[in-house]
Amino acid sequence: AHTAFKWVKGHRGVPENEAADKLAGAGAAKTQYDAVDTSVPRKWIVSGAKLQRLTQKDAYAVIRRAQNKKLKPRGRTKERVGQTLKEIRDDHGIQVAEESFWKGIWRKDIPRIKQQWLWRTAHDSYMVGSYWSREGMSAELAERATCKKCGQIESMEHILFTCQAVGREIVWKLLQEALARASLPPKDPSWGNVLGAPCIVLQTPDGTRRPYAEKRWTMLWTEAADLILRLRCERVIENDGREAS
Repeated sequence: AHTAFKWVKGHRGVPENEAADKLAGAGAAKTQYDAVDTSVPRKWIVSGAKLQRLTQKDAYAVIRRAQNKKLKPRGRTKERVGQTLKEIRDDHGIQVAEESFWKGIWRKDIPRIKQQWLWRTAHDSYMVGSYWSREGMSAELAERATCKKCGQIESMEHILFTCQAVGREIVWKLLQEALARASLPPKDPSWGNVLGAPCIVLQTPDGTRRPYAEKRWTMLWTEAADLILRLRCERVIENDGREAS
């Protein structure tokens, strides 16, 4: 409700002002303070927002925040994000909070399709490896759980970092060449450099941030990793496991 204050000059015979002075004097003369209940009655605690001021973006954010509190953390997500943050710290000397990691994925300079790729990979939600071994899968689909080149259960980590099929090593080699041409530091493929790409801080020798170099870094690493996954899907799904010549 609207509240207004009116200034009253002291010691001019205003009853309320004189009474306030007496109460202040009596309070100052006490040797022990009174226990005053400063809690706000429940009926005066008003939450929410005015509809004429509430935007769709803000309303959606509030709904998502409330829903997220009910969700239990996924084991695969927790493990992958934890590994990513550790590798960022070990490889770049940067301490990144988990909240900053998730915000980095949705940076405006990252194309939407790559944002979705980073988000799904962080949650390990792509249909690879053990996903094909679930109950109810046909025998034909269940075969996709195993890498026909390496003879082991596939995972996103296997696809990006250890698979011996044609394509993966070539893409990473081309990436290193692109990094060198762009005056970016050479780094080995890892979750810290792939998923953590939006969180990497690059600086000049005098400590000045290189924002455009950071954007190129993110673009090159995410494009390379996405290309490796696409080559794998083409080999496994379209070519039935046969490698390209």
